Amino acid sequence: MLQTVFAKDKPIYLSNHLNEELMNASQLIVQYNGESDIELTVKLFEDNKNIKSLLLHNEDFEALHLAFISRYKTIEAAGGLVFNTKGEALLIHRYERWDLPKGKLEINESPEMGGVREVEEECGIKNIKIEKTLQKTYHCFEHNGEKTMKITHWYKMICTDENPQLTPQTEEGITDVKWFKIENLNDALKTAYGSVLMVVQEAIKG
Repeated sequence: MLQTVFAKDKPIYLSNHLNEELMNASQLIVQYNGESDIELTVKLFEDNKNIKSLLLHNEDFEALHLAFISRYKTIEAAGGLVFNTKGEALLIHRYERWDLPKGKLEINESPEMGGVREVEEECGIKNIKIEKTLQKTYHCFEHNGEKTMKITHWYKMICTDENPQLTPQTEEGITDVKWFKIENLNDALKTAYGSVLMVVQEAIKG
């Protein structure tokens, strides 16, 4: 099994196997033996700008995953990559980079409902339908002094309106909402978060 977690927008790979592709993608490789200090390893990785990727591996993936995720308070969010009837993709501009609409789930709200709601609120559009469930992404950060992991559920969505009126949710720091042709996405996403790129690539494939 393989799970990718992002810390300071750098990938941490959790895996129970080693292969050439995974090893080539990892600058630092550490075997978790059940006793080693994962927290210290991750902190050293986060603080060292020269190390761009970390691989933590153990044959028992569940033990590795539990040891890693238990360090964090977890919150759940949902969002999506929306396509219009012309096949264009919808991006939001927030904090000086293009991104995907997403947000924290409300109490007792399903990821599907939350994903559609967040897209509608952040982009000012309606008539959104989920076409396909995509991957979940994992993002580690510190919030109010507490180590936190955001688990985001992603969906490929369709907007059935022919000419939707886009309205950025400025109170959430969104300054623009725009449709992009698929061939222009790479240029727009040059500064995007690594987790966003993973979602976009998956959605475009199918």
